[in-house]
Amino acid sequence: MSTIHDHRERMLYSILGPLILIAIWIFINKCNLVNSIYLPPLEDVIKRTISFLLGDGVYAIFITLYRTLFSLLIAGLLAIPLGLFLGFNKKAYAFSEVTIDFFRSVPATAFFPIFLLFFGVGDMAKIAISAFVVFWILLVNTIYGVWESSETRLKVAKVFKASQYKIFTNVIIFDALPQILIGVRLSISIALVITIVSEMFIGTQHGLGKVIYDSYVSYDTTQLFATIFVVGVLGYAINKLFIVVERKMTHWVGK
Repeated sequence: MSTIHDHRERMLYSILGPLILIAIWIFINKCNLVNSIYLPPLEDVIKRTISFLLGDGVYAIFITLYRTLFSLLIAGLLAIPLGLFLGFNKKAYAFSEVTIDFFRSVPATAFFPIFLLFFGVGDMAKIAISAFVVFWILLVNTIYGVWESSETRLKVAKVFKASQYKIFTNVIIFDALPQILIGVRLSISIALVITIVSEMFIGTQHGLGKVIYDSYVSYDTTQLFATIFVVGVLGYAINKLFIVVERKMTHWVGK
């Protein structure tokens, strides 16, 4: 019963936060504390969100998601194998440690001009920037995942004279998977952010970032808030979906 009660309590708290924000928003509008140009009425934002989703919104979401997921795929295919190798080989990691720390410490926006020079203003620039940023997140999480491999399982494998290949595939990758998936979950959120920012400032014909930028330029704050709401719901839904996948793939953790 306590588990059910705790679950209901968590659900209540998770709903309470947004309800308080909505109440504050309505209160500010009703009392005219802020000009409606800067904070449009909530009902107007809801109506615009619906019309946006019934119009060009779905295609804008699709384009942004395509860029986000494609960049994540490219980064994953490069970062995860390299991270497994560097985590398993301490000398190789020592050789590359400074390079990794340097590139993951530089703000993503600093690389925008470089990627524009190489890839122009097309889709490839946006995908490449996003892939570059999340590459380092995936790489570091994969390395840490390898380092957290169970010493007991490693010793047992060595006692049974398992080959390095068997230890790597049956012990290290298995133990590193939870941390790798955490890295993937973080990377999805970051990739979405970088993709939208690149759509805003590099320029594009379609995408949520373009809608946000166009709304800002035209001072259409109702559309701006509607698009921000769509982005927030999209990010939340992706995160929750991946948590379910993560739990299915690492169901043994903690048991």
